[in-house]
This record gives sequence, structure tokens and C-alpha cells, in this order.
Amino acid sequence: MLHFRRYLHRILFLLVFFVLSYFLYPRTQNVRRLRYPAVPQDGFSCPSNYISNVSAVDLTPKWSRETARVLVIGLKNDKLEKRAIINSLDYLKIPVFVENIEEISGLLLEFTSGILYEVIIFTDLNIFYSLSAEDKVLLENACSKYKIGIISFTKRTGSYHDIDVVQVVKPVNFKFIDGNFTRIAKVGTKIPELLPDISAWYRIDIKQGWSSVIVAEDKNGTSINVAVRRDSPFDHVVIGHNLTNWVTKVAFLDALSFLLGEKWTGGNERFIQIDIDDVFVGQVGTRIVKEDVTRLIKAQKTWRDSFIDGFTFTLGFSGSFFGRGTSEELDGDEELLKQAHHFLWFPHMWKHNHAHEYSYDNLTSLMDLNKQFALSNGLNVSLNYAVSPQHTGVYPIHQPLYKAWKEIWNVKVTSTEEYPHFQPSSKRRGFAFNGIRVLPRQTCGLYTHTMYFHALPNGFKAFKDNIEGGSVFNDILFNQFNIFMTHQQNWGNDRLAIYLFENTFTFIKCFTNLRLKWIPPTEMAVRYFKRTGSSESLLYTDECSDKRHVQGLSYLRKCDNSSTLPNLLILGPQKTGTTALAEFLKIHANVSSNIDVIGSFEEPQFFGQNNYLKGVNWYKKLFNQGQKVVFEKSANYFDNPKVAEQVFHLLPKSKFIVILMDPVDRAYSWYQHMKAHNDSIASQFNLSYILKEKNDNSIKRLRRRCLNPGEYAVHLHRWLELFNFDQFIFIDGKQLKEEPSKVMNQLLRDLHLPFMDYRRILKYNEKKGYFCIDFKDKTKCLGSSKGRKYDKMDEETRNLLENEFRYHNRDLKLLLTHFKSKLPYFLK
Repeated sequence: MLHFRRYLHRILFLLVFFVLSYFLYPRTQNVRRLRYPAVPQDGFSCPSNYISNVSAVDLTPKWSRETARVLVIGLKNDKLEKRAIINSLDYLKIPVFVENIEEISGLLLEFTSGILYEVIIFTDLNIFYSLSAEDKVLLENACSKYKIGIISFTKRTGSYHDIDVVQVVKPVNFKFIDGNFTRIAKVGTKIPELLPDISAWYRIDIKQGWSSVIVAEDKNGTSINVAVRRDSPFDHVVIGHNLTNWVTKVAFLDALSFLLGEKWTGGNERFIQIDIDDVFVGQVGTRIVKEDVTRLIKAQKTWRDSFIDGFTFTLGFSGSFFGRGTSEELDGDEELLKQAHHFLWFPHMWKHNHAHEYSYDNLTSLMDLNKQFALSNGLNVSLNYAVSPQHTGVYPIHQPLYKAWKEIWNVKVTSTEEYPHFQPSSKRRGFAFNGIRVLPRQTCGLYTHTMYFHALPNGFKAFKDNIEGGSVFNDILFNQFNIFMTHQQNWGNDRLAIYLFENTFTFIKCFTNLRLKWIPPTEMAVRYFKRTGSSESLLYTDECSDKRHVQGLSYLRKCDNSSTLPNLLILGPQKTGTTALAEFLKIHANVSSNIDVIGSFEEPQFFGQNNYLKGVNWYKKLFNQGQKVVFEKSANYFDNPKVAEQVFHLLPKSKFIVILMDPVDRAYSWYQHMKAHNDSIASQFNLSYILKEKNDNSIKRLRRRCLNPGEYAVHLHRWLELFNFDQFIFIDGKQLKEEPSKVMNQLLRDLHLPFMDYRRILKYNEKKGYFCIDFKDKTKCLGSSKGRKYDKMDEETRNLLENEFRYHNRDLKLLLTHFKSKLPYFLK
């Protein structure tokens, strides 16, 4: 009965909408507006015949790496250079670690377990040549042993033992000439001149062992090297400019392909989808007319034949707006339907509704209307793809939208520019929710108000410059999967979109070996997640700190000041004193923590745990607003491989506390903890037997939980992929136990909190055997499960554990020394 009522309600809703649409919105509007024909403009003209004059290009990469990690070494002031490199690597979803040479003590390139990076990038060649003799030997040995590749950029004039760098003014006639190295650039094609930028070009004079990658001509017409490489004693590519120029971007991507393998750069394949949103939506007098439809079909054929294999435009529609323009625009709408078979179609909302404002029932009713429009007009909506107007409801997530999409349209793929944030675009990524895959969407500088050459925001020259190696070129170069957002106004009027893309594709065909293809969105989604290696899991962000996200927040949710997110996390590891530290910190007047969480030892255990599925709102409600430091302690965060990335997306500017105690003692303490909780394995076997037994799976699980958290260097290095070293505060576990007031007073200084003398607050309790809190005439000690007394570790067990952690401790000492950090007691 309930199902029948809902069905009847939907039918009545549809009838009301059709009636209102018919009587309230006439099909044409008598608007007098002069419409001028599209103004043609000169486009890009390729100086070559599209074919490289080198007979063959070897597209086989030198290496095919299973992992790809990049270390960027620069100066503190190299912000522009580092940001450009990081953005490029973010597009490629290659993990990147960044270090400033002034802040480190020597190079750190490997742990006992193996190499840490596959490619090292120097923002300034001078840094490479200025390394100490010890670091040069270390670098050469590591590069030779592990086949690490190096890429360096020039930033200043310099004379070195095997290379000279000299600044040169406005070189011209660039040419890639190394067919064994170059993959994306067309070898031998002349690039007459480049757009000027603020950064200098450098001539690279080479000696024996080096070879040319890119040559150019100086003002005298003399041939010069502007990019070179050598392959002995290790691969090193030097580029005579930074990444503010498209030629150096291509050279950089070619270098990465050469050194890492095309698995990590997408090779020469690029997948292109161009969405034309809101084909019937738009201000009267600005919409497409019949001639625009004809031109659109012609462009599609040209692009399919000359640029993009299998290309077809994808058109998004809101059926309610059909026929609402001038008589010319009505003819344009009708021509679109008449020629609908040329295109593929996808739904928006019936009245271009903002999905986040509607309930599930309203959304399904609106979608039904749009679906009836599609069916009655024979639109090919077979892509299982949809786009929400202004991307609302996709992220931040409005669950009724996903449910309604599945119910009415069987949507399998959508796209958005809003996840995790609109900017920087290089960090956009995909995810899946409720069985729908969400792909990142690209903008192209054209919006609903961008219609005429004479009215371009920054003028025609800037628009044309943007095409010739600009942002759209950059997106296609570094993104293997591209879904471009445009609007119907961009394809009418002066047809700016046709100009933009056709000239960009011509530019790409002229100077690169990129092969452009169109594939259905469902196939693109499969390839995207396979290529990037990205998890389809949703990573939460703080939506209330992003103005665009606040505007698109579901009506079921709100942002207020009654709760907040923490700015300090005590990461662990377990059994190092994290509970005591948390209790000591809580008593400070400027500090607050989470409310107790039942069932998880009062810890939130949000990141990396099942609680993460409860969402950010659940997590936020654990914390009250108002204190300078808001923290939480979950001691299993440190060694959980999922946690760092989840924390980075939600709390990127947080501080972190890690307690370092001797991993031997920590492992023994964990074994005793499990034994006290009647774990069947711990109760049955002593620790030395567990450490020696390698085959029994149930024993192996306990063994790993004893050992894994104490492998400090491995876990810390994983966190450093995403966070700066100065975001971490390390506490000596032995000092925390024996001199907690000294530790806490230093911690207050590190957190910039007002002084509170913990010497008067923390008092040693002889009966308990540890320090308790004596504050405001009350004494508080930890519970009976803390500070547990147990038998002293036997010599055999200690020897076994010391052997297990010997090399991990060595790696931790190297890592802390590298960052000029104080060593804990067990490493001294």
C-alpha cells in the first residue's frame, strides 16, 4: 500500500509539473536582441607537417618500476620551483617527499629494507654540485646500486667539473633531438619561439659523458643545449629552465617516463571527454541556434577524424528549459533534438535543480520528468553517466542524490571538480560512493558568461597564449583521464569552445606524440582507478572550512560553532605511555579533548577504523569549541597504514605527538598486555617461543602486533610523505616515565601554551609505582590496567627482540639525525 501511494504521488507530481510548464512558460519569448554571426579568429598554425623528421622514436622506457617515490630537494626560498614540481607529480599521483637542504643533515636515501626513492629532483643544479664529498659518494653509490634517476633544473650560472651553465636571452628554434630518451615530445620538430616568462633560460655546455636532449638557437643563431642527460655512472637529466614553460614540462614528463616507466606517467595515451552542460539552459538571447548545431556536428567529425579516436560530444540536459528562448533559439533547440542521434546525452536535473536542497522523493520525481523528456525525444542516455548541476550533492555528499540516481537512471559514473577541493586542481581525485564512481572533472577557462572574443576577461592574446602550452594543454599532458566541463553558451555566439579545443588539439598534434582517445565514462572509471592505484574509498575533508563546500552542503546538515576538529593528535604507538600523557595534558586550562567513546577505551579510534564510516559529523561531535589546543589520543594511529592519508585530508595542519620508547620494552609490554587479557596465544606460549615460531598463522598475528608498531622509521617515513617533519613532536618514553614534569613543561613550550608548573602537579605514588596527578586538592591515578607489574624479561627474549629491532633502530637513528632531531634514550 505504501509503495502504491508513493507511486501515485510521483504520477501526480509529474502531471502538475507538465501543466505548470505548459501554461506558465511559453515555448518562445518575444525578446528583441541583435545576434551577430560568430567572429572567426586566426588560430594556431603548426610549423611542421605533424611528422617527426627523425625516422623512429623508441617508446620503450628504460625502467618499469613497481613503485614510484620522488624526493624533491630544494632551498627554503625555492617555493615557486617546488610548487610547480609538486603540482606536476600530484597530477600523476606519484608520492612526493620534499626536503630543504638547509634543514637536513646529509642525504638519507635508503633504509635497511631498501631504497626510499626511485627519482631525486634538485630544484637547483647548484645544490647537486654543492653536496659534501660524503654525500656525493653516498648518492653515487645509491644511484648505481638501485638505479635511482636524478632530474635537476638550472637556476643560476655555474661552472662545474663536467658542465657549465650560462644564462641566455630569449633562445628560439627549440628542438628535441634524443630519440632514445624522448617519448612525448616529437623528435626533430622545430618550435620557433616560446612565450616569454619571468624565469631565465640557461645554456648548458657539456663535456664528455653528456648528450643533448633539447637544443635551441641563441640570438646569434648559434646552436646551444638547453637540456642534457648522461647515463653513467647514473641517469641524470638537466633542464635549463624551471617548470613555468610548456617545453620544460614535456621534457620533465619525458624524464619521468624514462626513469620510472610509462606505467606512472600514462605513456602516450590520453583519454578525452568533453561535456557540454545545460544545452537548453541559458539566458534568452545567449543560447545556441540552428547554425551552431551544424557547426558542432562538423567539429565532432573533424575531431574524430583528425584528433581523437572515437570522439563523441556528451550533452547534459535539463528538459524543463527546452524551447524557452527566442524563435531562433527555439529552432536551435529543435535542431538539437532532430540531430540528437549524433551525440551522447546525460541528465542534469529537470529544472536544473540543486540536488543538495531536495529529499529523495523530490529528487526521484524531478528525475522522472527528465527521463520522460529523454525517452519522448529519443535521446541516447546509455552512458550510465550523470552530472549534478553545479556538482552539488556529489561532494559534499548528499546521500539522497546517489540513491535517486541509482533508482531512476542506474548511474554508475559521475564527475566533479569539488573533491577533495576545487583548488589546487592537481590534487583532484576520484572516489566511489553507494556504487557510483566519481571521477575528477577539469575546467577549461570557459564558463556560462564566456561567449565572445571581444569580452574575454583577460583579452584575446591571453586566451590564445593559454591554448599554446597553457592550462588545457597542461591538463591533457599530466592527466591521462580528462573530463572537461563546458556550457552550451561556449559553443554558440563566437564558439569559443571550438576555437579553444581545436587549436589545443592542433598544438598537441604538432609538437607531441600524444594519442587522444574517447572511451565511455564507465570504462574511463575502471582505467582511472587501475592506473592511479587510488583507493575508491572516500577520504573526508573539513567541508565547513571550504566556502564552496559550505554552499553545496546537504540541507540535512549544517555548519555551526558548537563543535570543532582537533588540532593535535597523540598517535601512539600503543604501550608507550600515551594514556598518561593524555591525562597530564587534559588538566591544562587551554587544552580540551574528546568526550569518552564507549567501547574503544575512551579513544575515538576514528581514522583507519570502522568509526571512520560514521562520518565527520560523528567525529566533530566528540569535541567542544573554545580551547587553543584540542586533541585526541588513539594509540593505534601511528602504525596503521590507512591513517596518515585520512588524517591529511581532514586535518592537514595538525600537530602530532609520537612517544618513542625502546621497541624491545614496548614489544614485551604488549605481550604482557595480551596475556593479561587472556589472549589464547599469549597465555599458552612465552614470548621467546612466539618470536621463533614462523609458520603458525595465529602465532604470526600476535608476533606482528608485538613487533610492527616498534618499527618506528618505516611508519614515520610514511607519515612524512604527507606531512612536514616540523609537525611532529617526539617524546622520549623513558623520560616521560621517570621525569614527566620535565616532559610536560617542554611540551607546553612546543605547543605555545601558557606555562603551568607540572613539578607541583605530578607526584610519584610509591604504591602504584608511577606518577599520579595531584591537582586542585584531588589525586588521580591511571586505572588498574595501566602500569601493570610483571616478571622481568628473560635474557633470551631480550636478545631475540634486540636482534629484531637492530636495523629498525639504525634506520630511526638515521632518520632523526637527518632532520637534526634529538635522539631518544635507546639510540644514544
